[in-house]
Amino acid sequence: MLFVLSSVIILGFSASIIFRKTGFPDILMLIFLGILFGPVLHVLDEEIVKAIVAPVGALAIALILFDGGLGLNLNTLIKETPKALGAAILWFISSLVIVGVFTSLVLGLDPWLGMYLGASVGGLSAPVALGLLREVRVDDEIRARLVLESVVSDVICIVIGISLLDSILHGSMDAASIAGIILSKASTGLVIGSVLGIIWMLILIRLHKHMKQVEYEYIATIGLAILAYTIAEYSRASGGIASLSFGLTLSNRWVLQPLVDFSPYEKMFKNINRFLKRFSNEISFFMKSFFFTHFGMLFVFTDIYLMLYSTIIVILLMISRFIVVYPLTRDKPKYYPLVSSMVGKGLAAAVLIQLPYTMGVPGGELVFDLGVNIVFISLVATVVAAFIYQKMERHRVHKKR
Repeated sequence: MLFVLSSVIILGFSASIIFRKTGFPDILMLIFLGILFGPVLHVLDEEIVKAIVAPVGALAIALILFDGGLGLNLNTLIKETPKALGAAILWFISSLVIVGVFTSLVLGLDPWLGMYLGASVGGLSAPVALGLLREVRVDDEIRARLVLESVVSDVICIVIGISLLDSILHGSMDAASIAGIILSKASTGLVIGSVLGIIWMLILIRLHKHMKQVEYEYIATIGLAILAYTIAEYSRASGGIASLSFGLTLSNRWVLQPLVDFSPYEKMFKNINRFLKRFSNEISFFMKSFFFTHFGMLFVFTDIYLMLYSTIIVILLMISRFIVVYPLTRDKPKYYPLVSSMVGKGLAAAVLIQLPYTMGVPGGELVFDLGVNIVFISLVATVVAAFIYQKMERHRVHKKR
């Protein structure tokens, strides 16, 4: 495990240098590094790799979304919310239908189980979206839109996926209660992150008022971002939204100015935010590196036909996304190719595709095999599409000059 950790850090650093010099996607290199460590060399046992999916993915989501929240403006986020929600919901529904129909007609999978697979892979991964946004320059509106879409889609996938699985096992599903659960998870996560952020800012003010220097306030803030995620998940809320709102609260403290006068401590908060951006960038780099390497380790090659079917599903999902996001990006046509090509799956998909198999549901093994291939192919497709987009943008800028 230590060998894998050190290799991921060193090779992740090397991959970022190669990306800077050549433009070759570092995420792609990390995925293939994971394949080398996992299915090829068997450095880690397959059961160990599966066992660390949830904790590693949860930590990645908490830290990457906290970092994303620090860089977002609240006004921009509120403005982009309708478009982000529209993209998340419409693409989820299309994924549910496409995967459900395809797997039942072509592979003979139970329609409910096919829809479960569609729900599992029906969202955009936050680490994928934010990982790519670090490498591709976009304006604040598109960044906010993609961040919010990825967080919301994770919540939708998990809630509806679990509800479908419960329906398969017990034959009970209520659409109204599902909508209530989604709203409850999102709003509770938002409240937990915001309240924790406000409390922490008040504590910092009190500490700086009575002490000349406060040590370790930066790492304590990172710890609280993880705590926000943990409390939310323990409360059956969205940990991702809690981490995001914690970062948003710290970076948008001007909202609370009528209630709390932050002006005497503005310099302190600016220093904290500046350091946190740099520090969380480093942490996010490590988590991104480990996250994508880990997915490479999860990759299972079963047979050429399953790989072909998974590829067809990803192509269909990409076509549906091209259609879904078109009306939602008409105000930003420049970014339409990038936004429409973002189909990468993440933690929610990796966890959900394993559940039917581990619970002994008939057809669960097929769901897992297809799901792993879909996650892998969607990641590769998204990274390659972003790479092509970036090359085209550079060429366009160079041509203008």
